[in-house]
Amino acid sequence: RFGPLTAEDSGLIYRRIGAYILDSVLVSIAALVVLGATNSLGSTDDPAAVDPMLAVWALALEVLYRWAMQATFGFTVGKLALGLRLVGPDGKPASAVQILIRELALIGMLGVAQLVGNLIVPALVQIGLIYTVIRRPDRRSLHDLTVQTRVIRVADPDRQDDTV
Repeated sequence: RFGPLTAEDSGLIYRRIGAYILDSVLVSIAALVVLGATNSLGSTDDPAAVDPMLAVWALALEVLYRWAMQATFGFTVGKLALGLRLVGPDGKPASAVQILIRELALIGMLGVAQLVGNLIVPALVQIGLIYTVIRRPDRRSLHDLTVQTRVIRVADPDRQDDTV
């Protein structure tokens, strides 16, 4: 069923990237609101420096947001906007535990890359995650493989097949 990269596969990959970016923007805004509400913004001596608490809040909110949305609805706002859904290995909704492990695996990979302290390593990790989706015939990334989940396109009313 899965073979060379097709136009539909490319659409799924672009949708996944777009959904991730949209969700990350939403989480970043939420983290800034939390930091503003707790007067943590600008708490470093260097006004140009980013408060390390922003990263902590952003990671915590990201895991909580992605887990809660996908465990409850099967999608995040980004996935909903771009017609995607997260499912388990059987095509049914993934369990809350599977989703939590999946999200912790993703944040763990990105968090470890952030600890290195430069922008190149996190970018390379994200490129590696995307490369995995492109190269794997089932179009799953490393964090999907940890718990055997997959991201599918939600069926258009005119289409019979809802997976890519």
